[in-house]
Amino acid sequence: MRYKPHTNCLVAYRLDVAGAESQTMDIHAKVHRLDAPEKLGKARQRAPVPGRLGVGRIVLEDRGLVVWAFPNDLRLRTVRRLTDRHARARLLRRLVPDRPELWAGTLETLRYKPERRYVARLETASGAQAVLKVHAAPRYDRAAASAAAFRSCPPLRVPRLLGRGDAEGIVALEWLTGRLLAAALADGAVALATVTAVGAALGELHSQRCSSLPTIEPGMEAAGLLDLAADLAFLCPDLARAAQDLAGRLAARLREPSPARCPIHGDFYAEQVLLDDAGVAIFDLDRAALGDPAADLGTFIAHLEREALRGGLSADRVPALREALLEGYRAVTRRPPPPGVDFYTAVGLFRIAPEPFRGREPDWPERIAAVLARANVAALAAS
Repeated sequence: MRYKPHTNCLVAYRLDVAGAESQTMDIHAKVHRLDAPEKLGKARQRAPVPGRLGVGRIVLEDRGLVVWAFPNDLRLRTVRRLTDRHARARLLRRLVPDRPELWAGTLETLRYKPERRYVARLETASGAQAVLKVHAAPRYDRAAASAAAFRSCPPLRVPRLLGRGDAEGIVALEWLTGRLLAAALADGAVALATVTAVGAALGELHSQRCSSLPTIEPGMEAAGLLDLAADLAFLCPDLARAAQDLAGRLAARLREPSPARCPIHGDFYAEQVLLDDAGVAIFDLDRAALGDPAADLGTFIAHLEREALRGGLSADRVPALREALLEGYRAVTRRPPPPGVDFYTAVGLFRIAPEPFRGREPDWPERIAAVLARANVAALAAS
């Protein structure tokens, strides 16, 4: 669920479709304010792709509602071409002209964020694989630049850019094998030495030269936290004062000049890390930028804290995992971790505070309150 108070709400549904074989399919519904009929214009004008439900898109103007079945995304129009075998082959010939073994590949959806991003694995009968990522404007330009910015250098692996299509908003990337660190953490299969290796890989990423990346704007980062506080206040009025007070303190510090800037991942946590015998791979670099290196470390730790609050990770393990991450980082950078790790842990927790609502978790108001309380503890530790 993605909700912008006073503006719109988007919800994903999974349907069980009756038939000869039991099947599921995903549909999405987005409702707009009734006094904003212009938001329905494109949905009315563009012909949908029919699917298993018959019509691919339904517009209910009196409700301000658009319902669509994949691939009828109004902002990710290239996705429609990828789902058609012949159109996909034509697109791939232009996207990866030097990789003919991929042209006849089939797709498996990995992630889909409606109106924002679509990620799929491309696979052929011969075993050749790649990742295709479609981005909505204006996110595409940053994602395409980030895809080409980094290089694999032990102890770090990153996916190579295989091709890009600016007109279509699509990039093709090398497929990397391995197991997600998040999955290994969830079943308790991660040794501290593994997390130390992750810290070392992040240290190498921060040490690379990537002048083409955009620079994070502190003012925009601060404004984003204040906007998020307003959303949280709307969702949970009882938490309004606490959320706005914490956001104000964090935003004030974000506006201060950063002591150091380097290439950073921009959204670093265990879902963005692969483990295998070849080493540690860091991927999903769409939000890479020049920023404070403490931001990546703090964001990673914030997600560990959130998993502990959810019960997906023992809270007793978090301090040791934190120290293992920082130990590996120190070993590669040959300097102490940057100041501000606790501060960015607080920022990271604040940013993910709405996740219990977005994921429709039971007792989501209480879970949001728990995340905010943990963020406040981290903020106090940083002061």
